Amino acid sequence: MISTVTITFGAAVIAYLILSKAFGRAGRNLPLPPGPKPQFIYGNARDIPHEKPWVEFHNWGKKYGGLIYFTIFRTKFIVLNDPKIAFALLDKRSLLYSDRPRSVMIDLIGWGST
Repeated sequence: MISTVTITFGAAVIAYLILSKAFGRAGRNLPLPPGPKPQFIYGNARDIPHEKPWVEFHNWGKKYGGLIYFTIFRTKFIVLNDPKIAFALLDKRSLLYSDRPRSVMIDLIGWGST
């Protein structure tokens, strides 16, 4: 006969799988930039040399374009290889990606960007 602990554990695993499928992928439906295919656990850790990794990023930029996405273990990285893309994302859209709070006083005296 199946014990109560086994049934509870099985129900918890099933609930976790259902909830992670429903809520865990909320922002992941958007496409990511191209990049090298990661390995199962390591990601792209073995693809990047320890010395002069920017050379490999430059080679990837020639192959995949100016915006590259890769992972090392579970950490996600984006490399900007094209100065036009970097300017567009970091300068023109800086308010979208900035973590600084909006300063109301600067806007009131007319020094703000809006």
